[in-house]
Amino acid sequence: MSLVPELPASPQGDAQVKELARCLLNGGLALNRFDGLMQQAPERLRQPLPEAAFDNLRTDVSGIDLDPQLWAGRLSQLPEASRPHAAESLARAWASQALDDAIAWAASMGPGDARTGADAGIVSAWSKKDPQSASEWVSAMPLGPERDHGLQSLVQAIAEAYPREAWDWALSIGDPAERTKAATQAARMLAARDPLAARQLIDSGPFPPQTKLELQAALHQPAK
Repeated sequence: MSLVPELPASPQGDAQVKELARCLLNGGLALNRFDGLMQQAPERLRQPLPEAAFDNLRTDVSGIDLDPQLWAGRLSQLPEASRPHAAESLARAWASQALDDAIAWAASMGPGDARTGADAGIVSAWSKKDPQSASEWVSAMPLGPERDHGLQSLVQAIAEAYPREAWDWALSIGDPAERTKAATQAARMLAARDPLAARQLIDSGPFPPQTKLELQAALHQPAK
């Protein structure tokens, strides 16, 4: 922490502060240090530290006992703009160990970006275990940003294993830009198995000609 005041007040210095916060938490392996670190943290570290903690919430390592209710209370330590991403990270970790509790927590939140993020995190974790049930849950949401964001998470989670199904879900996204983004990911994954089928899907898809050209071009780019 003594290094923080010495780092330059610049984008590069800010990036170094964020990396320092991640290292202090050992990539999520030392979340038990969080409260103690916050008590000692200089002002410049007091926002990056909780952001790094939420980014690295995990339940996949033996000995880490994630208390979701405790972390839900810590969302208030973040600036408003950071809460949707943090809520998504928390919901993903929570749903991986107690799905019904995570759903109940998300349902208790008022409408807004944080709720949208939480629902997306639930879909992401749920899709890895039971993609059919996750898809039914998100498809039942009312049309709007919350459903679109949930479908984005669904596509991202299933595209590698089920690219054709991911394509179909991508097409049901309402926002045109988000629809194209999700369709691109699904098409790339399908192209890795069957390039001809991917090209045919794009040609028959409900996209304007210029978007189809962009999707076809994306097939030759590395999948993310």
